[in-house]
Amino acid sequence: SLDEKRKKVGNYVILKTIGEGSFAKVRLGIHLITEMKVAVKVINKREVFKRNYLRANLRREASMMQR
Repeated sequence: SLDEKRKKVGNYVILKTIGEGSFAKVRLGIHLITEMKVAVKVINKREVFKRNYLRANLRREASMMQR
């Protein structure tokens, strides 16, 4: 059912996957109050800890995405 595929994180409901990479998925999110659609990058922590280059660049990537 649709409710099983929904996950609430803060003021956002996370819906379907709209893209995938080697260590992360990009999912559609909707802000509960404004109903604005956003892209949410979900990073697989296990993959990050397996790969040294990911761990080294994760903080920089987060900083870039916040801008």
